[in-house]
Amino acid sequence: MEPYRNVFSDVFRSPIFAERIAALNERAAEAEQWSITTREELAAIRAAGPEALGRLSAIEADIALSRLPVEVTEVLSTEVATLRAELEVAARDSAAAQLLADLETVGDDFDQGHLGTALRVADEAQVSDMSADQVARVVQAAQRKAEAILQPPLAEAAAMASDLPADLGGLRRAHAALNRFEQYRESMERTFGSIDPGGILMPLYDRLTELEADPVVLAELKAALATAVQGERPHEAVEILASQVSGRDGMSPDIAALVGDALDQAEIAAIVIEDRSTGSDASEPTAHDIAAFALQRVREASARMAEMDRACTSGEISDPVAALACLTNPAVWTGETGSGVSLLGVTKLGCVPEAGATQFLCTFVQEIRIDIAGAEMFGADRWGDLTQNLTSGEAVDALFIRASDGGWSVVTGDLR
Repeated sequence: MEPYRNVFSDVFRSPIFAERIAALNERAAEAEQWSITTREELAAIRAAGPEALGRLSAIEADIALSRLPVEVTEVLSTEVATLRAELEVAARDSAAAQLLADLETVGDDFDQGHLGTALRVADEAQVSDMSADQVARVVQAAQRKAEAILQPPLAEAAAMASDLPADLGGLRRAHAALNRFEQYRESMERTFGSIDPGGILMPLYDRLTELEADPVVLAELKAALATAVQGERPHEAVEILASQVSGRDGMSPDIAALVGDALDQAEIAAIVIEDRSTGSDASEPTAHDIAAFALQRVREASARMAEMDRACTSGEISDPVAALACLTNPAVWTGETGSGVSLLGVTKLGCVPEAGATQFLCTFVQEIRIDIAGAEMFGADRWGDLTQNLTSGEAVDALFIRASDGGWSVVTGDLR
């Protein structure tokens, strides 16, 4: 065997094999050093905690691109995956702890917006990647905080029920007390199911229902609305009063009817109304009656324009003829909506009886303003000229017929 051993020794001592062995040894040394360096970085990441999670992705990429032996990269990949799992758990624990700390540090004052913090904490937990148990724990803590914040103001509002007088002031106070919670109602219902799960406010809601149907309260409201209509800014005054007697579900039918009539009168009050008729009969339509009719037509025109804007910008138009009509609508090109018509003035010229005191053919002049949303992109002067041509003050007529309720209906005439 000795001759053979000498032969193999001579072969491995040759320059070619010596270089290969040296290269393999060098590569093994590099792999060992790279592994040591990588593990040192992993240790630093572990010490830094969850905030260093992002650095693991770079290490994973380096491992994937390296030319190290598989047995080396597999071990390192396993170590990286283990560390990632540890840090993700720590990150979830840290996030839960921080949210709970936010609840501990905030106060219980409803008027200071502390309820918003409880809602924010619950919402953040529900969209986080925390475990189901952690989410449930944080949300339950946030709900307890919300209940602690809400309990005093809810009880305070409910206690008002027995003290509210049966007058307009009592109605306003009831709505103001309930509206105090409206800014949070939707969020509370979405996050916790209800803003008042215990029904603490039920006595106040019951009292509010009584006030909204009380004839004395309705009479006071009607008088207050009439006074608002006579003010300098009637429409704004009526809207302010309406906001004081409405809640989350709007207004009761009786109150809505009163407010609707007042808004009509307020809009009419803003119109310049003139009566140039001579020898008027007390039974014929007044200039205000004619203005009310003209206003209704203007509102209908505005509604049609709004619907045209909506349809043309909704993408729902499939009829070619309707699509062609939309091409003339500036909203299609500008994206702006809100076009409308306003009645500026009505001048009564005269009425002629056609059937005793029940039918009158009335002649009058109306002035309107047409507002086209986005018109400035097409030249505001052009639209101004168009408006002027449409409101040139030509006299028109309409047949007014006395209705059974004492009002007027219009069935024929130039403005049918």
